[in-house]
Amino acid sequence: SLSLAEPEAPSALSLSSQGSPHSLLASWEEATGEGYLLVLSLAEHPVKNSSLPRGVTSFTYEGLHPGTLYTFEVSTVAGPYTSSPRCISNWTYPLPPEQLTLSNGGHSTSLQASWRAVSSGSTGYTGTLWETKSQEHVRDVTVGSDWTNVTLENLVPGRQYTLEMAAVAGPYRSPVRSATDWTYPLAPSGVTLTNTRRPMGLSAFWDKAAGDVDQFHLQLYSKSHAAQRNTSVGPNTHNFTFLGLSPGTQYFLKVTVLAGPYRSSSHFATEWTYPLSLANVSVQPGREPQELHVSWVESGGGRDHLVQLSVAESLSIIRNVSVPRGVTQLDLEGLVPGSRYRVEIISQAGPHRISSQTAIGYTVPLPPRSLSASPLSMARALAVHWEAAPGQRDGYLLSVLQEGSSAQPRNLEAGKDSTNITVPQLEPGTCYLVRIWAVAGPYRSLPENITGCTVPAAPTNLSLTNPGSSSELYTSWNEPPGRRDHYHVTLYSLSTQSRIQVQTLSPDALNITWTHLEAGSKFAVQVTAVKGSLEASSINVTQWTYPLAPVNLTLSSPSGSALVVSWAVLGRGAEGFVVDARDTASGTPVGHTLLAGHARSHILRSLSPGTRYSVAVRATAGPFHASTPNLTHCTRECDVLLA
Repeated sequence: SLSLAEPEAPSALSLSSQGSPHSLLASWEEATGEGYLLVLSLAEHPVKNSSLPRGVTSFTYEGLHPGTLYTFEVSTVAGPYTSSPRCISNWTYPLPPEQLTLSNGGHSTSLQASWRAVSSGSTGYTGTLWETKSQEHVRDVTVGSDWTNVTLENLVPGRQYTLEMAAVAGPYRSPVRSATDWTYPLAPSGVTLTNTRRPMGLSAFWDKAAGDVDQFHLQLYSKSHAAQRNTSVGPNTHNFTFLGLSPGTQYFLKVTVLAGPYRSSSHFATEWTYPLSLANVSVQPGREPQELHVSWVESGGGRDHLVQLSVAESLSIIRNVSVPRGVTQLDLEGLVPGSRYRVEIISQAGPHRISSQTAIGYTVPLPPRSLSASPLSMARALAVHWEAAPGQRDGYLLSVLQEGSSAQPRNLEAGKDSTNITVPQLEPGTCYLVRIWAVAGPYRSLPENITGCTVPAAPTNLSLTNPGSSSELYTSWNEPPGRRDHYHVTLYSLSTQSRIQVQTLSPDALNITWTHLEAGSKFAVQVTAVKGSLEASSINVTQWTYPLAPVNLTLSSPSGSALVVSWAVLGRGAEGFVVDARDTASGTPVGHTLLAGHARSHILRSLSPGTRYSVAVRATAGPFHASTPNLTHCTRECDVLLA
């Protein structure tokens, strides 16, 4: 019989993954025998047994686990004999890690990679971290197969990184999976807002923190305005100026760093824009002399206004009143009437203050009190007196208007400390409306009024004449300047020391005739111009009425050397009498005797007996006289002849 030896096992074994995660290709060289017995084991546990006929030198295993180490055994079968097996091991290709992610987790210097392991039996994972932009290699990562995440430390903030990751199984690496992300950027530091006045704006400054920045985003807003300003600048810019802002407004600034999809914001910085000074500040008198009304036009912005009041001549502030924005007027009370004040309005916006232009205003003065207007003894002036009211004033203004006149009033000024003034060159006997105001700046107090009248002018060139009458006198005068209400004309009898008549005449009268007067009497007349209670009198002038001639003249001769002359009078008689006698034949005067007014007879002595004499008796009154007719008579021892 034929004896068979144990067959040789196949040689030149190979087990190739061929890049496949699920199959292995086993191959060998032909060996002498009837066929082959194949065993595929996983961790010493057979997973597949196969018999193949002679002539087949390869076999593909499908449906294997990725990334797994398998052992392939092949034996040659010859009859009842089987050769010793030959072994070879190899790995299936691993699958790449699934759901690879790279996340900063809010961190600025680290990234966390995570994945889901799909393949079993891989020996681990290997990866490479790159800087995405520069493609610069950062580091390699190798971890075991039971790892599903790894934290990459000490990275640059705000920088984009790419992680390439592969699974490792034996000598094989899976296809690479990659993930990218940015580390979280660091917020800028040192963010400030600085005011600029010309032009009106705010300048933002900031310091770049460590790491990378794609750009800076600036957000400027105000709580008082709905609109906000947004702008973006490049990574190398560290300041920016916002123009065209509202004055006197508080703004808030936030600077945000952008790195990829991530942003990190600074704390808010805040600053106020400068307010504009208020325009059209006006200071007017208030409703009362103790008040000022202040108004202005807001130019925009500001938190509130501070109204500062000072006495114009002093720099010390006597009143500080804060008013909120939106209020454009203020009444200041309790001030001194007639005073000059300075008002300045401070606009405030945060720490910034700006002043308006200074406005000057006056309180209205109080009118003077106890006004009086008295005539001076001279006929053409009024003395005006008053008392100063409380408060101040720059002076006084007086207006003097003739009553009933359409002419412009006459204006006078008096100093602030004056309490009287004399108004000269007025019309005599005329009433004037005197008005006085206290003046402070362009403002006047309410007026005080009074009417005063000047003394009338006395009549001049008064005359009292006798028209040749014993019972009438004629008075005339020149019209004095100015006005009067009427004349009082008074006639006195100096003979009886009594006032005979008072006549009231119209203001334009210039004469009067007195009648029914006593003959041979002396009279005085005075003419008085009257204006209200004021009077001005002329001088007195005197005159006589003509006397009446004596009556009932009789002559008698008691002796040869004497004649007795007697007579009678009508009425009061005369101032005196004159007895004239002359020799009838020769015409030679023999007597001229002046007698008092009470005489009613007279004796002519030392005459020649038996001589005819002619006698007349004259009544005298001042320069006037009236004579009897001549009467003749003989002294004794002579026949009486009737003349």
